[in-house]
Amino acid sequence: MKKLLGVLVLAAFAGSAYAAIDTDMATDCTSHWTGPTDDPVQVGYFPCPDTYTVGLGFDGTYVWVSAGDQGGAPCKFYLFDEYGNQIDVGGQGGGATGWGHRDLAYKDGVMFGSFSNLVGGHSYGGSSIFIYEGYFVGGPINPNRALAYNGGSNYFYTGGFGTNLYQLAWNGVWGSSAVVTDLGGPYSGTYGLAYDCWQDCLWCTTASSTGEIYQFDTTGFPLNVYVDPAHPTYGGCEMANTTQYGYVLAALAQESPDGVVFYNVGSQPSPVQPASWGQIKSLF
Repeated sequence: MKKLLGVLVLAAFAGSAYAAIDTDMATDCTSHWTGPTDDPVQVGYFPCPDTYTVGLGFDGTYVWVSAGDQGGAPCKFYLFDEYGNQIDVGGQGGGATGWGHRDLAYKDGVMFGSFSNLVGGHSYGGSSIFIYEGYFVGGPINPNRALAYNGGSNYFYTGGFGTNLYQLAWNGVWGSSAVVTDLGGPYSGTYGLAYDCWQDCLWCTTASSTGEIYQFDTTGFPLNVYVDPAHPTYGGCEMANTTQYGYVLAALAQESPDGVVFYNVGSQPSPVQPASWGQIKSLF
């Protein structure tokens, strides 16, 4: 177990190893690594200017952060580069009020956000313009909070506070309803989901106030729970293929100030990931 860079403590469930994925499965999957699943290790961070942020997505270039209207209408999207530079900010469409679109997931040029029992889509038009594309009816919970997209199987996944996880098969027609498959649960504090295409698994951030990050396989089978006391409460999350850290889990930490945390979860070698004790011992 690593002791560097705020390493997380393995808490429960069962361990698992993943085979390499042979084909690109999502926007971020441009190469593959056959290394083992690793404990998440914080490798980066930047703060957000809004204290009401909830969701996080990555479109291949920009980190999207969603925020509610408690600091003033409308609900907002913030765009950052991976270094934390704010690129743009603009309002959410689709009648978003309150906390608006919560967790985010990217598919084919559209950033999807969980909102009420709907999943709304926006595209970025530049110059503070975020174009509302439409919605589909998501899971059986209201509101949907967590949201992930698996490009290999064309499924979305969702969940919420103390609910089961659900797989959503959407036909691509705006206004239609997804076919819902119950993946089991319930799980406490679920707020964010991210699909990791290298390890073919789901990462789940929680608003548990204890810093829990769950790991599931794509059938909803629980694999591990990790705890990071440095960031006890999360919003949304997404895998992000970054220049400086590699393919990492980006998570929204809800604290003072809110911020984006990057975790190396063993999906791709990172230039700043320390060697584990097992790797060090193998040298001697």
